[in-house]
Amino acid sequence: MRRTLLASLILLSAAAPLPAAVLNVPAPYPTIQSAIDAAAASGDTVLVAPGTYVENIDFKGKAVAVQSSGGAAVTVIDGNQLGSVVTFASGEGALSVLQGFTVMNGLAGSGGGIFCWQSSPTLRANVITGNTATADGGGIYCFQAAPLIDANEIIANYANWGGGIGCFDNSSAEIRDNSITWNTSVDLGAGIVLYISSNALITGNTIQKNSGGSGGGIACAASSMPDIRDNLVSDNTALYHGGGLYSFDNAHPTIADNTFSKNKAINHTGGGVCASTPATITGNTFAENDAVRGGGVAVDGPFTHVVADNLFLKNTAWDAGGLSCESGSCAQVTGSTFDQNSVPSTGGGFSCSALGTNPLVRDNLFVANQASNGAGLAISDNALPEISENAIKNNVATGAGGGIWLDFASPPIEENEIRGNLAQFGAGIMCGDGASSAVDGNLIAENSSAVAYGEGGGICVWFSASPTITGNRILDNASDWGGGVNCANFAPVLLANNLIAGNSTISNGGGVRVAQSSAVTLVNNTIAGNSGHGIEADGPNVVTIANTIIWDNAPLEISVTPIAPQPVVTYCDVKGGWSGAGNINSSPLFADQPAADYHLTYTSPCRESGDGACANLPATDFEADPRPAGAAVDMGADEFHSHLYSTGQATPGGLVHLKVVGTPGTTPVALFLAFTAYETPVPSAYGAWYLMNPILGPLMLPPPNSDGLLVISAYLPASVPAPYDICLQVLMGSPLALTNLWVMEVR
Repeated sequence: MRRTLLASLILLSAAAPLPAAVLNVPAPYPTIQSAIDAAAASGDTVLVAPGTYVENIDFKGKAVAVQSSGGAAVTVIDGNQLGSVVTFASGEGALSVLQGFTVMNGLAGSGGGIFCWQSSPTLRANVITGNTATADGGGIYCFQAAPLIDANEIIANYANWGGGIGCFDNSSAEIRDNSITWNTSVDLGAGIVLYISSNALITGNTIQKNSGGSGGGIACAASSMPDIRDNLVSDNTALYHGGGLYSFDNAHPTIADNTFSKNKAINHTGGGVCASTPATITGNTFAENDAVRGGGVAVDGPFTHVVADNLFLKNTAWDAGGLSCESGSCAQVTGSTFDQNSVPSTGGGFSCSALGTNPLVRDNLFVANQASNGAGLAISDNALPEISENAIKNNVATGAGGGIWLDFASPPIEENEIRGNLAQFGAGIMCGDGASSAVDGNLIAENSSAVAYGEGGGICVWFSASPTITGNRILDNASDWGGGVNCANFAPVLLANNLIAGNSTISNGGGVRVAQSSAVTLVNNTIAGNSGHGIEADGPNVVTIANTIIWDNAPLEISVTPIAPQPVVTYCDVKGGWSGAGNINSSPLFADQPAADYHLTYTSPCRESGDGACANLPATDFEADPRPAGAAVDMGADEFHSHLYSTGQATPGGLVHLKVVGTPGTTPVALFLAFTAYETPVPSAYGAWYLMNPILGPLMLPPPNSDGLLVISAYLPASVPAPYDICLQVLMGSPLALTNLWVMEVR
């Protein structure tokens, strides 16, 4: 029994691992390499005292930790330009650790400082500086490698590709919390280059003041799919593309939540980022970057880039200060802010050009950008973006298109707020040569070209442009000629269902000016309260006006210069009268003209007085109510129909007027309220139901009064948080029917 127990103990003792050893340098081991050679295959630590060690070391596959006792500032490995300073080329893994050294003065074909070949070591808290690779990876070179590169300073290294770090051939390094600065490349990726399916995670780094051919901070190519997030990429310079980052050759980077600032692409595109491959660019800040084109970002190629929720701030370029989209890109540009970007040419905030370049531009804010043409957005050369639901405000063009500039391009422009922009021509929208856009459902307000020879405060149509301008509210714009809309072109233009009110001119054409050889058709517009005439016909043009209300404009409702033929005016309500079939001269009885509420009331003489057989008759009114809604078509932009809306300032503590239009006295009104609405309404016996989880309703209100209008005035509580949406819908009429959804935006 004793023998058995003793034998077992001997066997167990023999099988137990020896305790890890600490091998000290320079005593008893005079060099780091001699200590590595003496270490066990795994588990030992080579502890290096402060000093300068002129040698080139190789871990030789050992899972050992080579650490300094005093840190990188006082512990130097000097490669003496005799090859890579540190080599991992024998399958090393994460337990092979290099920590706390200055790695310098290496010279090699690849990996002047550190060479990683089919290995995955841990490189932590080192200073890697002054190393040179005649090919790739001046500071660190990775080939089919997956090192952890953590909390290092990678400074002033040099290579052809990858001055700081080069990752090649299926490398998947984790590069985190490093400072990568002052590195240089002849060609790609002065800070970092990723090539051939190298899918690094690059996070939390400061990548600054690197310079190279393309990709001053980072370059990725050849099917690499890096995840690049939470980095500061600043003050990098590229001679060609991508001052901060350049992707090409089927790379698919994810670029998220980074700050790109003060990067520069000297001769080409993408001061912050140039993506010539599919890229996901989300949640970044691009500030004060510069390029020839695309100061903040340039995306190109036949790809669907995702550009969402970014801030483009104070970027500069020759063209496209904030974002350039070209060469067939179908980018999805959403939820971003373009603020104070500037160029001396076109596209202060955004520019796209070339046939097949068809991005989606939706739900963005373009504010205070500057350019010669297209301060907010510039679209040219047959590009066809969808421009919808954006706020385009306070942009300044010294030439044309303060908000939007179109030149040989015809994108749909729908449901945008275009407000407070400045330009000499087309302060809100400039439709230049060949533009035949559908301009529909926009608020175009308070834009100004009120300078000498300025044209088109709201919209300017020039040369061979032939847009269709429908369902817009063109309000309180100003110009020298054509305060609301100026048409001075040689192609047909249709204006239908527009509310054109409160516009003004220095010279003439307050509401609409038609000049030169224009052929303009106006159908079912409301043109009211403009100064400098409601409509001016000036020149050898053809003007046809039908089903339109022209009221309270000064000094004249319609002005015709001696060289212009008389417009053909039919079924219109013109203050003071005008000859033509079906015309009337009676107050339209708007709901509240002083408050710019131009809805028709039940007693309006314009109700059911239009021509249902006129050409270009819209199927709905400016708010998408059906036309006709009664026995005959109404005059003006509004068709009298059960409708819910509000006027007044929807601000916390502000006075709001909730209004219902409908047939008087038919039934009480039931109001419902919710904070969210369905995108696709739910069918019901009473029509389309939009409200999701209503919190109020039915709240019974009295029926509309004798003019068909019900007004409920109330102050919003000051405690209502802004921004906030209140969704409203009403059940009314005989038979009972649901009205439209009204979303009151509390701002």
